[in-house]
Amino acid sequence: LTAVEGISPESLEKSEKILRRLVVQLDGERISDLRFLPDFQAAVALHLKQFPRHSDSFKLMEGWLASEPDGVRKETQIKEWLGTFSLAPEQVIRLREIRIGSAQRGRRLEIVAEEAGALATLVTAEPRKREFHYAQARAQYELKSMDAALAGFQALAAGAGEPDRWAILSQNLALDILAARKDYPNFLKQAESWLENEKLQKSPLLARELAEMKQVKEHVIF
Repeated sequence: LTAVEGISPESLEKSEKILRRLVVQLDGERISDLRFLPDFQAAVALHLKQFPRHSDSFKLMEGWLASEPDGVRKETQIKEWLGTFSLAPEQVIRLREIRIGSAQRGRRLEIVAEEAGALATLVTAEPRKREFHYAQARAQYELKSMDAALAGFQALAAGAGEPDRWAILSQNLALDILAARKDYPNFLKQAESWLENEKLQKSPLLARELAEMKQVKEHVIF
């Protein structure tokens, strides 16, 4: 199984079936006995290497990830697969979602920012795009990359429609950054983008937010 060149199609097919049965067997064994975990992962890696275009390749990746308890190893392996395999768009999204989830749990913010930015360009639903844009900006904020974070927050806070959760959070964090910088002209401009918006003024859901924003604005002016 270490080399497939020169093997007849019939022998290759037989070898693949034997290896796949071994993977299934080891998967069952490692659930009850963790000593089989390295063997299972090695068998998956061998199958992916020798039969990268097999229809079960993505399922094998998911099985490997489900078996791996270490977040850093998961994130490293996913990055390797993304650079090696030709995957369907939905498979790429799924792997990146697993990677960002693992990184968020481990507070590996550089990876969170990287994956959130990638996912924002891959997903098609606008609410999910906004969620990932916010996750990227929030990670940049926590990494003290304030210029990038501010640009992301301001983009999410802009718009004439009813603000969603990401817009409200982003507006507050954009104001927080500007206040911390003592950039009062741009602070006032950011606050007024909401305070002078008639549609937002009529929203009962934003009454408290706008009242607090107005109070802070008046404090800055005086």
